[in-house]
Amino acid sequence: MQIVSSQINKERLHGNKLFLHNFKDFSTSSPKISLKMHTIHAMLFILIIISTLYIVTVISIIFNIINKKESLAEINNTNFSIAKINKTYNASVSSLTKEYALLNGYVESKDNFFVSRKDAAANLSFLYENHSN
Repeated sequence: MQIVSSQINKERLHGNKLFLHNFKDFSTSSPKISLKMHTIHAMLFILIIISTLYIVTVISIIFNIINKKESLAEINNTNFSIAKINKTYNASVSSLTKEYALLNGYVESKDNFFVSRKDAAANLSFLYENHSN
């Protein structure tokens, strides 16, 4: 049995027509949309939503990292400024002397009297001395 070349070409062409016919079932121009097409469209829609959420999440993480680095830099600058102010304050306080205070109107206190509580609450506290007279 010998196969003629025209017979092979007809079979190939017929096979291509079947393939094209099957492919047309998946096209969106067809008025009849099958369950497979609804499933494919739903899966593509879900894929688009998930990829969009992923991109938004990655972008928000990147912006949060950038904001955190900027905040840490600002905190470091603030801490440096506070350290400078504390250094200036400590230098000012250490330069105060008794003579400087007396020249600026302060007076030395003498014969100091202190008041202590004599009620029951004073006996319960470590802040007050209990004087029994």
